[in-house]
Amino acid sequence: MHSEAKTIQQYLANLPDDRRKAIKTVRALIRKHLPRALNWGMITCQVPLKPYPDTYNGQPQEER
Repeated sequence: MHSEAKTIQQYLANLPDDRRKAIKTVRALIRKHLPRALNWGMITCQVPLKPYPDTYNGQPQEER
């Protein structure tokens, strides 16, 4: 879901209740392992550049 939100809190506040609950559950698990990020108008999960700096475009890579 694309959003104009500038923070993760704003993004979550704009979600319907059922989606917010599901996203918060998954996000809690992800936050244990990856840093917070908000890119491309949505919450993202990215592998940080510090441990893996050799990317094709010099940007953190999305987790897939």
